[in-house]
Parts: sequence; structure tokens; C-alpha cells
Amino acid sequence: MATTRPETMFGDTAVAVNPSDERFSGLKETHVILPLTNRIIPIIQDDYVDTAFGTGALKVTRPMIPTILISGKTWAGAHQGH
Repeated sequence: MATTRPETMFGDTAVAVNPSDERFSGLKETHVILPLTNRIIPIIQDDYVDTAFGTGALKVTRPMIPTILISGKTWAGAHQGH
């Protein structure tokens, strides 16, 4: 995963991948370690992620981008307590 905004990594809550993207098919219900903080964040599946854009993995920083805010709220509401 690549980013042009590394300063936002402190607010990252997940990494999203498209469930139809074969490159990430083995990563369902797994986690990654967030660099800089060593926090463990989940890899989630979301149809919003464009498989043809960039790496196909999207860092979820809910306060930063309105569409991610919506996606993040949807994910967070479905995964309370995780």
C-alpha cells in the first residue's frame, strides 16, 4: 500500500480491499501492523475500493475523506466491539 499522506497514518483505522480482488483473497479477517505506531489494524473488505486504482488497497482514515468516512462508519457499525 502506498500513500502520499503519511502524516495521516496516525488516524488510520483499517486497510480496505475489494472482496472481488484476487490479489487480496487470502487476507480475509487478517490484520497488519501500522508503521510508526506499531498498532494492529484490520484488513477489511469493501466494494468501494477501486481495484484498478493504485495498489488496490485503501487505508481507512475516517476523518480525512468524506467517502471513506461513510465507508468507515458503515464498517464500524457492523463491527462494534472489534
